[in-house]
Amino acid sequence: MNRQEAETIPFELELLVELFESHGLVGPLVRGWLVPNGQLPCITADWMRSDAKMGTLAVVVKLPDEREIVEVFPGLGETDAEAIGYAFESFSNGVVNELLAAIWGVRDGSEEARARWRINGCTYEVFDGPWQARGRRLVCPDLLDRLDDAIVAENLGEDLHWFRFFIGGSVGQLTFEALKDSEEWQAGLDALASLAFEGEEGYASLRCFLLLRKCA
Repeated sequence: MNRQEAETIPFELELLVELFESHGLVGPLVRGWLVPNGQLPCITADWMRSDAKMGTLAVVVKLPDEREIVEVFPGLGETDAEAIGYAFESFSNGVVNELLAAIWGVRDGSEEARARWRINGCTYEVFDGPWQARGRRLVCPDLLDRLDDAIVAENLGEDLHWFRFFIGGSVGQLTFEALKDSEEWQAGLDALASLAFEGEEGYASLRCFLLLRKCA
């Protein structure tokens, strides 16, 4: 992206374009959407400030079947650049590598062999991002196994599915979010609510994003 192009687009979209270019994915900007290789899937980012100290960054991927992956990240900072940078760091650390690998086939060669799960007679490759932790310590030994079991029990029919989990609050007063294909997923919420979490006093949060891609 040249300097003139960078000055005509929002900062969050500029960061997104630069990130994708660094992974060899180049394409035109069409009505605010980056279209890598000139074809779907495409991706965009949109920043919305909620008050003087924070806002939200929404990253949206439009798939060829018209479904949309929507991931939202809080941004903290008195200036838009500072807050967007905060939110974009969360996206970069917790989601982008999985998106690039599962959707655009971009793999850095250093990642370990990914797990494969049998679901409804089909094999899916698992693109699971790291658990992103903020605040105080919050742990649950059964967390991964319980969520994995819930996903494997699902009736999956598409070539691509995605899930996002969020746990936040203080021990004894936690709130949960579980999404499947960008919609509330009751089985995931039930799995989270059934778990016993331990941790330190004060606010803590855990967040994880993963995709399943059906193997050929």
